[in-house]
Amino acid sequence: MSSFLNQVAKYFVERDDIALSDCCFVFPNRRAGTFFAHELSELCEGRVVVMPHITTMVDFVSRLVDARPLSQVESLFLLYKCYQSIGGNGDYEFDKFVRWGNIILHDFNDVDMAMADARQLFTNISDYREISSNYIDEDLRELLKKYFDMHFEAPGDEFWKNYRPSEGGDSEVKQSYLRLWQQLYELYERFNDALDGRTFMGKIYRDAAVALHDGDAIERLPWRRVVMVGFNMLTVSETVIFKSLARRKGQAMFFWDNASPVFTRANEIVGNDGATFINGYSKMFPMPGDFMLETLDTLPPVTLAPVPSVSAQARVAFDQLGTLAPDVLNSSQTAIILPDEALFLPLLNAVPKEVKSFNVTMGYSMRYSDIASLLRLVALAHRRARPCRDSDTEWEYYREDVKDVLSHPIIKRYYGKLALRISAEIDNNRLFFVPQSLFAGEDIAVLFEEVDISSDAIGNHLERLAAFVDGLNAAVSEPDEGEADVIPLQAAFYNRMSKAINEIRTAIVRHKTKLNTDSVFFLLERVTSSLTVPFEGMPLEGLQMMGLLESRCLDFDHLVILSVNERVLPGRLRQQSFVSDALRREFNLPTARNSETMWSYHFYRLISRAKQVTLVYDSSMSSRVGSNEPSRFVEQLRLIYSRELKSSLTSIPYEATPQPTAAFDLEVPKDDHAMAYLARFLDEDSEACLSASSINCYFNCQLWYYLRYVEDLGDQERDDTFMPATIFGTIVHDTLQELYYPESVGGGINKVTVADIENFKKNERDRIITRKVNELYLHRPADRLDEKLHGDALINSESIRSYVNRVLDYDINLLSDGASLEVLECEQSHSVRLPLGDGREFKFIFKVDRIDRIAGTGTIRIIDYKTGRDEVKFANVDELFDESKYRDRPHAALQLMLYCYAYDLERQQNEKMPQGPLKPMIYKMRDIENSGLKFGKTTIEDYRAVDGFWEVFKSKMADFFDRDIPFRQVVVKQNATEKEKKNFTCFYCPFVDLCAR
Repeated sequence: MSSFLNQVAKYFVERDDIALSDCCFVFPNRRAGTFFAHELSELCEGRVVVMPHITTMVDFVSRLVDARPLSQVESLFLLYKCYQSIGGNGDYEFDKFVRWGNIILHDFNDVDMAMADARQLFTNISDYREISSNYIDEDLRELLKKYFDMHFEAPGDEFWKNYRPSEGGDSEVKQSYLRLWQQLYELYERFNDALDGRTFMGKIYRDAAVALHDGDAIERLPWRRVVMVGFNMLTVSETVIFKSLARRKGQAMFFWDNASPVFTRANEIVGNDGATFINGYSKMFPMPGDFMLETLDTLPPVTLAPVPSVSAQARVAFDQLGTLAPDVLNSSQTAIILPDEALFLPLLNAVPKEVKSFNVTMGYSMRYSDIASLLRLVALAHRRARPCRDSDTEWEYYREDVKDVLSHPIIKRYYGKLALRISAEIDNNRLFFVPQSLFAGEDIAVLFEEVDISSDAIGNHLERLAAFVDGLNAAVSEPDEGEADVIPLQAAFYNRMSKAINEIRTAIVRHKTKLNTDSVFFLLERVTSSLTVPFEGMPLEGLQMMGLLESRCLDFDHLVILSVNERVLPGRLRQQSFVSDALRREFNLPTARNSETMWSYHFYRLISRAKQVTLVYDSSMSSRVGSNEPSRFVEQLRLIYSRELKSSLTSIPYEATPQPTAAFDLEVPKDDHAMAYLARFLDEDSEACLSASSINCYFNCQLWYYLRYVEDLGDQERDDTFMPATIFGTIVHDTLQELYYPESVGGGINKVTVADIENFKKNERDRIITRKVNELYLHRPADRLDEKLHGDALINSESIRSYVNRVLDYDINLLSDGASLEVLECEQSHSVRLPLGDGREFKFIFKVDRIDRIAGTGTIRIIDYKTGRDEVKFANVDELFDESKYRDRPHAALQLMLYCYAYDLERQQNEKMPQGPLKPMIYKMRDIENSGLKFGKTTIEDYRAVDGFWEVFKSKMADFFDRDIPFRQVVVKQNATEKEKKNFTCFYCPFVDLCAR
């Protein structure tokens, strides 16, 4: 079976009465013309032939109309000026207009493409009563809400300046919609008058159709024959152009690719709209009588591959092609089709080494590029920015928005050190809102500039933004050695973005338009989302990758079509428009059905001549696309054509890479490096020591301890938006210490009475909290520690005061009988060597929050402040070391028992230290009344009452130093619930990805 283009080329090569040089061949796209020229060259090899003129429909009609095309940006600004010139709209802001102006432009373009009577269309509704409640559907309501600031519950901001809302939300929308129609025709007329020799695509087609219909343009055509090849869905203007050409006998020729049995047997097999239109056109504009298009009897075998992943589709495509002949992967007769352009980059990343060459021909949307995503983050930052408290000319940005920009791949790649420095400054100064002055003098400062609303100021801002993008382009475009002609993919995006920015800047300055920075980025986002970066390579060489529309008129032996999902193929049917579907049908404007018909034709035409077809779709429940179901075209193949055309459709299961059903156990032997690290704690001359927190880390997970301490990886710092728990707790501790053991004590015992506590609450507490927050959280210098707190610092200071008050009130109740507290120390460091029982000792360091006793009693309280939800009881000693309890393991109890034992051991060696029972006390600030420490149901009055603690601890620590016992992962419960998983040590471990738990 010959390809469609080969059959057309062969027809003209074999005709002696038609000179190729007299012909102009018109194709739907440029790529089809390239392949057609190749077919002619192959057929004319060895002959001297003057090649014909080969062009596209767009270029053909543009040649007939002497007008300068207008860019999308320029059209939008021109439309805005026209709108302002209409009575009552002069002061309407561009910031609002930009959010719906493009929809009007799209509608105007459709009107001209359809050669509709704009006056009749836009004045079709002349009375309010004609807009019934059923006329405005839910989609239109949402559109009006979004773009007109309309609220159905109560009147909102007026969209049309001379519009008076009536009572009732629904009436308001109806009147606004009516007012829109009343002004659209006048706006359409003024916009067309303002074009002044310039034009846009819809008007080009309308004017070309009129010119050809009148006959003048036909006489000016330099070719004896115009040949239309491979069209399918014609607009009204295109139909008029075809009719005008057809009237001239012998001048126009038409070739339609309707050879598929889906089209030729449409009378027998119902269910394909694509057949209806293509067969209708072939009758209206018949092909030459002596041209016999080779028809097909059946469809090729089709393989359906459901894949539970978007990106994995690319790998499946190459896997399927790899099962065929070895040369298939490098053949120009092999194509991978991408209805969803978002799969372009995953497809490039999946190209196997067996592919020696490939060609990409498609338009890739700018909205998927890194530079577009960066500017979207910048736009969000500007939308949430606010004026600085301390400056009338400066703005500040929400810290999370700034962090998102600084962590963007582009910024990290080209400004990595700067981003780290600014992030560190934001964290160190605890900036909830980041002033733009923080970026002064840096290249990225332009991303955080807030400019005046004058057009000149915004123009200058955009000029600097374009220079920033040009700088990125220059950096990425530096060729590697030996690749001087290679243009990196990112360079194409940067170059296109720079042009778009300059377009917007030129339009703003030319039209003297006022708008704010937020609107600039919104406009930029809207413009770039509709832009595409065209990729065109050597289309006659290697594996072909293209979009579905780029495949028009082309035939391939081996096809893989990706994203064959419903609502991707066919594409999403609804587009934003102010013209309802009912009126679109009435005036022959494109509708949702037209779109589906077009996709249907392209799909069945493409697969018909192939030898082998694979359809891949995303079957995952979390599919990014509109549906995880296969396209309706797949269902038609399965239910209709497999029966009527005897074509085969085979589904193949996707074999994912097997994953382990259970987490594997990982352990690290204690080699010489690890043992040398541990030996330091046993060496009397070494300064190395263990702490309660490091010991608790070991009992949480031995591997965690190994990675954090032995390998010195440290814990990954969390990027806390609000005050970290460690700083919160430190401020609480330091504030209490100012009362119970201030520096002025200088050692010895400090007696604290109820009066002292009350005086502290009244006169000192708030001042100290403020100073501590400024010092430890906001990192302000010494001369600014008394400054007032704002924002999250103020909120956290209130929480700190609440926690401090609970401790103070608890102690007041303890001293209600007039006794006093004798505070022995607060936050003092102790170092003691703890025995292992085998003659060895390890060095242990500890610091107790507070050690005191109530005057007149002999019990010494070892107090640990806890601001979290720490457990204050344990049933048995083993529970203190049980890693299977995860976060419910009583960490604080183990820590406090170690403090008591170490303190007791130290005072046995120093008779001057206070003697008496040691009572472990956890001050649980969230629930202060349940403070203390319980063993079973009994509150511990003396830590020695817990039998067996030290024996178990020594045994566990002996294992710690035992070379034969490796560092093991914590045992994780299998089939745990989500609630249980959050209780695992692994859930909060910074090394969870490294150890694969």
